[in-house]
Amino acid sequence: MDYKIILTNYPHPTITTGMHTNGPGRVWVEIDGQWYNTGSSKMHKVRLELEENGPARIIAGTWNEYEKKGGA
Repeated sequence: MDYKIILTNYPHPTITTGMHTNGPGRVWVEIDGQWYNTGSSKMHKVRLELEENGPARIIAGTWNEYEKKGGA
């Protein structure tokens, strides 16, 4: 599956001018022409999620970058 990943300080990746937030940007993933906000500011964690589990949890909005893996 093809996807695009972008980090932006704007409220949506298609917005390129106007008001934006200060601080870390948010990572968005485009899958089949639809943009999904991952809620994360960490590109490496989003890439790892996509590599390990595919886009399903990001699309569903159930992915949590802070969840524990493999126990305690």
